Order: sequence, then C-alpha cells, then structure tokens
Amino acid sequence: MITPESQPNKTDIGWIPAHPSYGGVSMRRFWQALHDCQKSDDRYRIHSVITPSDITLPRGLRGSALRYWHRNYGYPAIIKRKFKGTIAHVLDHSWADMLASIPKDIPKVVTVHDLIPLRYPDQLGPAQIERFRSWVLAAKLADFLIAVSAYTKSEIETLLGIPPEKIIIVHGGVEMPLNCCEKIHLPQIVEKPNPFIIGSIGSILGRKNLTIFPAALAHLKARIKRPIVLLRAGSPLPPSLANEIRHEIGANNLIELGRISDADILRFYATLDVLVIPSLYEGFGLPVLEGMAAKVPVVSSHATSLPEVGGDLAFYFDPASPEELATVLARLSTEGVPERQIDAAHERAEQFSWRNSLEGIFRVYDNALFKNGAVKR
Repeated sequence: MITPESQPNKTDIGWIPAHPSYGGVSMRRFWQALHDCQKSDDRYRIHSVITPSDITLPRGLRGSALRYWHRNYGYPAIIKRKFKGTIAHVLDHSWADMLASIPKDIPKVVTVHDLIPLRYPDQLGPAQIERFRSWVLAAKLADFLIAVSAYTKSEIETLLGIPPEKIIIVHGGVEMPLNCCEKIHLPQIVEKPNPFIIGSIGSILGRKNLTIFPAALAHLKARIKRPIVLLRAGSPLPPSLANEIRHEIGANNLIELGRISDADILRFYATLDVLVIPSLYEGFGLPVLEGMAAKVPVVSSHATSLPEVGGDLAFYFDPASPEELATVLARLSTEGVPERQIDAAHERAEQFSWRNSLEGIFRVYDNALFKNGAVKR
C-alpha cells in the first residue's frame, strides 16, 4: 500500500474530499478509485485531509444540524489542522467553499462533476439551490477547475462565469471487470422463453427521465414477439410509475433489485440484453462506460455529456421520444449487435481508466505549479 511516508522527495498534494458524513456514494468511489491507482514512482504524493475514521460527532446534534456543524465548523477546523501540500485539491465541487480554509498563497484546484441543481433542481427548494450556488461559486478561488466532460466545462462557463482558460477537461474513469460474471438467477426470467431483458440503473430523480418507459415499452411490445423484462437496480420506482410499466409488460416482468453492491452490479450487467439510459442531464455518464465495460449494448439519450462518453459505439435516441427509444430497442432485439462493435465499445471503456484520469489530474497540478512560479516537474 502506498503511504505518504513511503514516497520521499515528492511534491505534496492535499486532497479535500467530500465530508463522509454527507453520504455521497459516488463521490466516495471517485476518491477511493483515484487513491487506489497511485504508483510508487508518481511525481506527486497525496495526503487526504480526512478519512471516515477521523469523524468525531458533537453531542446532541443530529440530521441537518449535524450537517451544518460539519460544513461550517468541524470540517474547516480539520482542514486547517491537517492540510499538508504544495497544492490543495477539492475533489467535489459542492465543497469548493472549503478553499477558504486554505492559505491564500497555496495553488488551488477544484473538480466539478456537474451543476445539476442549477439546471434540474427536482425536489430542492429555492434556499437549497442558492446554498448550492454559493458553495460552487467558491470554485472561483481556484487556480484551475477540472471538468469531467466537455459538456460540464461549458456549464461551468455559462452558469458560474468562469473563463475557459481556467477549466481543464479530465474525464472520469470506470472499473473494468476482470472476468465475465455470472448472471443474476431470477425465476421470473428463467420461466420466460427468450426474454428481452432491458436494464435501468440509478436514482429516480426527474432528470433521469424514467417516465419515458411506459410509452416506450407499449410501442416496443407491438413490434417484437419476445417477452419484455425491465430489470431495475437502484432506488425503487414510484408506485404509480411501476404500475404503468407492469400494465405494459406484465405484472411479473418489472423486477426491482433495489440498491445493490459493487459485486452485484457486475452480475446485473451480465444479465442484460441492453442497458437503457434515458437521462435528460448528466455531468459525465458513468453507466454508459460500465455497460460498455461489461460488453452490454448501451442505448442512451443524446442529451448533455452522454454522447461524449459513448462516442459512436452507443445507440442514441431523443429523450423526448418514446417512439424513438422503442425503435432502437426493437432493432436491437431482432438484429442484435455485431461482436466487433461490442468489442470496440469495450476497448473504448478501457481508455477511461482511473489511472488515465489520475495522470490527467497530475497534468493540472503541473499547470498550477507553473502558473504560481514553482518549478514544473
């Protein structure tokens, strides 16, 4: 295991991740994945200012009061006490306000994953949106911002007013499965002759556009003879939406797995005939890469960053058109996908390795040191 003590004569970088008490599974995975792909001969040495074991809770605080305490008192105090580095890097844009706890003469970097609350607030109220806006606007204190996609870079320019020369694109990564994984054994699937298994994964927020499924499945069942199964991983669907889907494909043909472990995610993908991502807004689009890495045909909306991630190896549709989604699915159900295209998509996913992502981040550190008059390594 690489530790700071095992890497003498390196340039120190202080990482400021999202505070673990706020949940945020995707941000913890981002932090962990980058940490795990370090090499002993890297030119930079990473220090994270916090780990889950560092958390101490003040007595009597729970819920929103506890979160308020962590953001405004607890975490800034930890950063001031534990930060060590020639450069400070906030790994999650929604914690950019923590830069105020870093000395002014330290070069600063912030990774921006998306600005979704400013475009699709969903259940957020006006006060929550303005609070988020104030946090991300603190990214203006940074010397450089890392955008995880070209689309996110354009959003930073438009919504935060940050000049493009301060924003560098470094794509996120994907964990590549080492071996083919066994499928999920579900009696509902086994009983059906040659089912067409459509996958859906993630949250049920409005921007995920899951309400496209009932109409799309209605069009699809009129075009193919195979039984249609919708296999869901993630937050349970609202009962009304689930009932609409069952009405179209059959009461037992909607299968909801709930939130699943990383190991079961691989089994989930191995079970699918296609993965559908109907989102209206994504900052990056990790499920596109996960599907490609698992050699599952990916059917994606052509919105925001998704075509940037999938390239010409995913199958796209207008997220406002259930008929168009059904047309793509019907073609894949009857014609399949050439093996060479599946392999090419898998190779594309390999290009989005976490190691490549970390190397891109190191180049941003090079720029930050050069800009601030340090020797470029």
